[in-house]
Amino acid sequence: MLKSILTTLLVLVVTSMTYAQTSITSPYVGEESNPVKYLSTKDIELLQAGSGMALGGLAKSAELNGYPGPRHVLDAHKEGQFNLSNEQEERIQNLFESMQQEAISHGTALIEAEKTLDRMFQEKEISEENLKSQLEILSSIQAQLRGVHLSAHLSMMEILTDEQIQRYQEVRGYSTSSNPCDTVPEGHNAEMWRKHNGCDQ
Repeated sequence: MLKSILTTLLVLVVTSMTYAQTSITSPYVGEESNPVKYLSTKDIELLQAGSGMALGGLAKSAELNGYPGPRHVLDAHKEGQFNLSNEQEERIQNLFESMQQEAISHGTALIEAEKTLDRMFQEKEISEENLKSQLEILSSIQAQLRGVHLSAHLSMMEILTDEQIQRYQEVRGYSTSSNPCDTVPEGHNAEMWRKHNGCDQ
């Protein structure tokens, strides 16, 4: 009995020590040499390319609320999954190129502003006053960058028809209806699903 209690206590102590060590160890280990501390290498590459996928998705507010992205539409068209007229394709291509050019400019500015913030900390030149000032600069650049991508999605609504916008949702794999009777989820028995949701009433 005593041996069992001692064994249990030993396990608890070892577990607690392991947890404490894990909790103290920084999740940022290995990032000390990153050229820009706040940005991952992937984010830097995406920002330099003018991609909307940087920073977790610069246009997600539009994309996930039904506003198509020019790059995705063009890609789907080239792959034969989306039909565009010649005029639409030209307009979307021009929109994309303009968006990308602006995004690269703002993305590059954001990287440089983050480098400046890093340098201020590294050289111990940081203060509450210049920290606030630099963060305002960063916020302004990032807002402009998001605005470029979101505005492009908004412009797409003037180029595509309602049917094409619906098709975009399908091509991208998004749910296009909140009605459970419209689509039976994969792996479900169609008859039982429709019965459970009252589709045949």
